[in-house]
Amino acid sequence: MILNGKTLIVAVMAGLVLYQFRYRLLNEILKREAVQKRVVQWGMSVPFIRQCIVPTLFLQKYK
Repeated sequence: MILNGKTLIVAVMAGLVLYQFRYRLLNEILKREAVQKRVVQWGMSVPFIRQCIVPTLFLQKYK
């Protein structure tokens, strides 16, 4: 698929806007409890992430 000049410019502009507001968009998406649960489930199903995170969860010292 070859994009003409107008479509390419619009795509680049949309990409720049999304990049500029990426954290706001991510916050709006992650406000949903169901989405948060899915992200955590997905993250914990990846062995590398689980091996990095789980050991540090219970190492906090209580004062």
